[in-house]
Amino acid sequence: MNATAGYILLVEDEPGIREHLTHILEKAGFRVSAPADGETAMELIKAGKFDLILLDIDLRKWGMDGRLVVRDMRYEGDQTPVILVTGQYLSEADEVVGFEFGADDYIRKPVSGEVFVARIRSLLHRTEAGKRPLARFPKLNAGPDRPLVLGRRTKDAFLKGRALHLKRKPFELFECLMLHPDEVMSREEILDNLPANWINDPRIIDRHMAPLRKALGDDPKSPTYIETVHAEGYRFIGPVEGEE
Repeated sequence: MNATAGYILLVEDEPGIREHLTHILEKAGFRVSAPADGETAMELIKAGKFDLILLDIDLRKWGMDGRLVVRDMRYEGDQTPVILVTGQYLSEADEVVGFEFGADDYIRKPVSGEVFVARIRSLLHRTEAGKRPLARFPKLNAGPDRPLVLGRRTKDAFLKGRALHLKRKPFELFECLMLHPDEVMSREEILDNLPANWINDPRIIDRHMAPLRKALGDDPKSPTYIETVHAEGYRFIGPVEGEE
């Protein structure tokens, strides 16, 4: 990385939000470039000198769509990690489009400064070794000898060849945790990473964790896959590998 915390390009067309996010990032130790117009933003993206790009989806003042920007970046071979930022309601289908175009993660506004910075650091940590981000793979494998397989497009999961038959919400919860291996996620952070149709109540995470653990045969007291971190949240016990 170019600096201890990383060099970030912030692409945001609302001046007040741009100034606020820049302050949060610089306070956290990041170097930040935050262009004031779309033309300069595109020039900086093409320069390819950043560790991560924070890209607002709705750049209507600049006549731009962040999802199309990341699509064009990937087409040109630019693999710089990109987090799409949005204050809009996004359906699951909308989010899938962003991932298929090459985004690595989403952050929904409003978001606390601590969560905002933590999500950025997490993605930088996962990509700093030049690894392709897990979010860009259609299939995830985990566990000793990789017996656990999750198909992100096919919406199915298998353990040692046995179908887990997960309902939609336990599956989405499982996918979220696998995309953030060895990362302790609070219930609030998990909700931020789940589709917008989830009820905004942290207790719902625990409700859907129970059938997920039952399907995995995972003992909460001695887990193989999902660890409960007291007073903090949950952690998927990595590593996780992506597969085409």
